[in-house]
This record gives sequence, structure tokens and C-alpha cells, in this order.
Amino acid sequence: MSFLESSSGFKYVDMKQANMLLKQFHTDVWANKSKKLHWPFRYFNTVLNSLRGKELVVIAGETATGKTAFMLNTADRWAAEGKTIGYISLEIDVVDLKNRMHQKDFDINLSAESEKLSEEGQLLLNDAIDRTMDQKMFFCDSGVRSVHEIIAGIKLMNMLHQFDEECSPSLV
Repeated sequence: MSFLESSSGFKYVDMKQANMLLKQFHTDVWANKSKKLHWPFRYFNTVLNSLRGKELVVIAGETATGKTAFMLNTADRWAAEGKTIGYISLEIDVVDLKNRMHQKDFDINLSAESEKLSEEGQLLLNDAIDRTMDQKMFFCDSGVRSVHEIIAGIKLMNMLHQFDEECSPSLV
């Protein structure tokens, strides 16, 4: 499907093309060939639409309400399913992000209290870290703030790592 493009780069689709795209979308859904990305949590699939690719997901809310934990767990589960994931954090570095990914398996704050882990706990943490070694998940924690820099970063990650067509990067 080709999009019409003006000399300024502005792209648009006429009604005929839009109708063809819509019919193809529903034909794929009915044939179970949809490229929709379902949320990896059963409850969310019942109340939210699936992602269809090239969508920007912004999770917003008050401080300390679980936004990062939710998106990290979502990204981790998609990566465990073999999806290629790009995760951009505007405020948290990759070490703290990875600690938060593994936090669900431990009773202490891994970022602040990992010295309290027993020898067995240390082995469990290292095993959990190793299990994620082959996941295709890429982090950007550079602290860029402008929309243009974020978009450039997403394009670079996609160019280098080829995100799945139906799986767009998450922004928290």
C-alpha cells in the first residue's frame, strides 16, 4: 500500500485506500493472521484494545503508582515471548530498571539493599539475570528529553535491532 506524499514529506491516505486498509485489517483478524500485540496480562486484554504496531504507549499517573513496574513487567513478558522490545526511560538508569524487573522475586529493594541478600539469594538473582540474557530487549537511559531526540533514538534502535512490526517501543 503506497501512501501519497507531498514534497514537504506530509503523507496522507485517501478514502479508497483507507477502506482497503480497513478491510484488510478485518480480513486478517477473521483469518487469525492479525499482527495485533496482545497485552501479556489477561485482565488488560479484556479492558484495553490490543496494540497494532507503530503506536506510542504513554503510561501516566501520580508518582509511585507502579507505572514503571507495569511497563517493565509488560516489556519483560513480551521479550520472554520472543518479541524485540525497545524501552526508553527518561529518568531511571538501566541498572535500576533491571533491578526493578527482578524485584518481583525478592523481598528486599534490590537497588538499595542487595547487600542483604543471602548467598542463596545472590545465586537466585544471578540465575534470574542470566535467564534474560538472550532476550531481545534494548534500553535507552540517556536522559534525552526532546521529542525529536526520543524519535531519533527509537528509529536508531529499530534500524539496528529490527523491532517486530507489531511491537513498538514503550515510553515511560
